[in-house]
Order: sequence, then C-alpha cells, then structure tokens
Amino acid sequence: MKCFNFDTLAAYFDGILDETESKMVEKHLEFCPVCREVLDALKREDAFLLEAIQAPKLPHDFDQHVMKDLKPYTNIKKKRSWKFQFLTAASIVLAFGLGASMYPQLNTFFGEGSVVGEPGQQNVEKALYSVEDNGVTFNITEVSASPVKIEIFYEIEPTEEMLERFRGNLLDNEMNNVLVSKDYELPSIILKSENGKEVPFENLDFTRPDSWNGSIILFPRDAPPNHLAVDIEINEIMAEKGNWSFSIPIDMTESKKETTMLKLDDTLGIEGLYQLQLLEWINAPNAKMLTLESTFSDEEMARVQSSMKGREEFHFWLEPIYNVKTVAGRVLLYSGASVSSTNGNHFLMETEFSLTERGERPSENNKEGEKHIFELNGFSVKEPVVAQFNLDIEQGTHILDKKATDEWILTGYTAKLIDGMLKVKVTGKTSIEHAITVEWERTGQDAETSYSSINDEGGFELEFEMTGASDSVQSVNLDFLSIDKTVLLPEPINVPLD
Repeated sequence: MKCFNFDTLAAYFDGILDETESKMVEKHLEFCPVCREVLDALKREDAFLLEAIQAPKLPHDFDQHVMKDLKPYTNIKKKRSWKFQFLTAASIVLAFGLGASMYPQLNTFFGEGSVVGEPGQQNVEKALYSVEDNGVTFNITEVSASPVKIEIFYEIEPTEEMLERFRGNLLDNEMNNVLVSKDYELPSIILKSENGKEVPFENLDFTRPDSWNGSIILFPRDAPPNHLAVDIEINEIMAEKGNWSFSIPIDMTESKKETTMLKLDDTLGIEGLYQLQLLEWINAPNAKMLTLESTFSDEEMARVQSSMKGREEFHFWLEPIYNVKTVAGRVLLYSGASVSSTNGNHFLMETEFSLTERGERPSENNKEGEKHIFELNGFSVKEPVVAQFNLDIEQGTHILDKKATDEWILTGYTAKLIDGMLKVKVTGKTSIEHAITVEWERTGQDAETSYSSINDEGGFELEFEMTGASDSVQSVNLDFLSIDKTVLLPEPINVPLD
C-alpha cells in the first residue's frame, strides 16, 4: 500500500482527519515502519515545542536586570546540542506568528530531519577540510566510506546576511535550500581513481540540504578501487556566489575487508498466492543493502490479469511487508529503496538500511560483527477491480436493491441537503478477502479519485457531495478502480542473513 504523504500524517497526528481517513492511516501504520517513524518523530518534536511554549513568562524588566549584571566576554565557538538547534527552529516559526498549530509543518519548511543552526555552532577544530570564500566557510567534518556507499559530512558557517535571507525565505520551499538553488543547480561531484579515471556512481543524494549541516551521499557502481578521490565543487550556498572546492582522498582498503556480500537463494511466501526470493545481502561498515524480488504465483497472476480487462492502463503492485533486525531484536531503519518491475509482474527491490537516521554519524548501536535476520510478515497488494454503479440520488435515507456485482454490493445511501448541497453517504460490502481500502471515483462530475477504508467484515462507506434541491433527483455514476490488500502470514518467517 502506498505511503501517506507528510501532510496527511501531520493532520492525523493533529486529530483533524475525519473518521474514515483516520482509520485508513491507522490500518497503514500497523504494517508500515516508515510511516511509523515519521509519526514518532512528530511526537518527539511536538513534546520539545510544548516544552518551549510552556516556559514561564519572564517579568517585563527581566532583560534590564540581566544586562546590568553582565560582564564583557569573548565569544567561544562551540557545537550546540541538537535540542538547542530544534528550539532555535521552533522559535523562528513562532516569531512568524504561526503558533503551535503550525508546528507539524516544520518539516515541510525545513525538510525532514532538518534543523536550523546559528553562526558559531560549527567546531572548526574538528574539520578535516575547510574552504572560505566571501566570508562563508564550508567544512568537511567526516568521511564515511565503503565499497557500496560514500558519505561526506559537512558543516557551513554562514554570514549574518545569509541567515537573515534564510529566515526571510522561510516559507518559500524553493528558496530554503542552502546547497540547491532555486534553479536546481547541483554541486559538481566527481568520483575518480588515483590515476584520475572517473569512477561511475549512482543516486547522488543530499541529506538535510536546507540546514547548515548535512551530508553528501553517493553509491559507487560495481567494485571501486581501493584508492579514490571525491572532487566537490560548490558555486552557490543559499544564493551566495563563490567557489568552495575540495578533493578528498578515500582509502577503501580496510572497509573492503569489513564488507561482506552474500548471494542468497531463499524463496518464501504464501503458497498459491505470492512468493519472495532473497537475492543479495551486503553488510558494510556504513551501509546495509538487501536485494529481493517479489512475484505472484502463476494461479494468482492469471486471476489478477483477468481482473484487468477494462483496466489495461492500470499497473498492479506487490510489496512484501518485512523487517531486517539484529539477533538482539533491534529493527534496522529504512534509509532508502529503489524498485523496478519486469513486465509488471516481477518486482525487484533494493533497500538500504542503517542503525542510525540518515545524515547522522554511526552510533554505538552499530556493533561490529552483529548478525542480522530477515523477517517476512506478509504482503501488501494493489490490484484493479471492475465494478460500476449508477444511482439516482434524492434527499433522505434509502435502501438499495439489485445494486451488486460478483464481488461488490451497494446496500443503501443517505443524502442530506445542507446549504444547497446534498451530502451523500453510500454504504456497501465486498466479498474480497483482506481488502483494506478501495479506490473509486464519481465519473462525469469532475470529481477527484477518492479512497475509502474497508472494515474487517468487508463493509465500506463512500462520501461525496453534489448540488441539489429538496425535490430533485440526480443520476450519479460510481466507478470502483482498485483495492489495496494486506495479506499477513499466520506466523512471521525468519531467515538468517549473515
């Protein structure tokens, strides 16, 4: 099942979704660790903001007393804690008069996992490389490299003018990025061998790009040589022109010794429905990669393809519900994934895991030599359905007869006239097992596609509104497009990876 976007999860966290939408999110959260992580982050950050808002109110002359007792001092650069940085970000939002109600949108403004720093938060003494231009210093603070992933951590010391520009552009998503300009001019990144030959890489990425610290990530293609260099050239930081260039040497010798690449040949799943084949597990010091392929059984594929008659443009989907965990029971975090499909019926997935959040340094949780286990819990499926209904809608409560297909039945509807609009709620049931949501649309009315949750007994409700009058009867066409199913195993299947 497709993940919900951040705005929907934030609205669920705030309790402003309607009952149907809330149930859909709750169903999804049961099986999606990625969305659960987002929700947990919202909870943690909300607690910090609440702490800041509920700070005691100071007397009006408090600052005068403080200033009177202050002594001259010399500013010492130090790295402030992440909590302090968070409160700084929160105070900026409050200064804009947005208040606590806008807090869940912080990640929209700053980017997920972002914090807003202040000048002086960087520790230049710990920088591996530093380049200064036009009063802006770019520090490379750490390099984490393995044959599968190279991550370069940076910290920026902005000028006061850049900070003011950032705050002024706070609500303009296209202008917040400090490394990516409004015209999307990415920094130049070249990976090369010690003899100067370029080494190909994939999926250049930037973590926390709209903060003053973050990381640059690239994934070498094939097997890189032991000795490399990463050439980085940055010509713009938060609309400030300049030149910040680095050539960073990398020695892969030790990390190659610590990296294991294991070819897998385990097939598991639900007999007669779906199966999963584990293909490769890579355990590197700074990255863990799993490659797998999910497929329909021949019988299930034939059934799904027969249901696509009249829905030839639809692309169905099969995704395993799984975790990778350590033998101690610690679940690895999803860091990213790529998915490809072969003829629409084989789904190849490459997932990156870590024991830390993206952009954070390795922690003590990364225990050298710790073993890992793959745990399959079930499958998430999206497949087409073909069911159309025509209803004559009028005000009142009505029971429907003979409105059914082989798998769907509409049982009744209510229509309430409020301010010239008919608020319509259609009830029904489906006999399709494991269905959790149905995608449908009201055709011919310029209405958008909608999703409705399906309860454990197969019941559902469709809600929409249309113009009407107390004595009018209007014809409505309802088209059911697809369903999301969650099929769980009776017991999880565990496979050792190391």
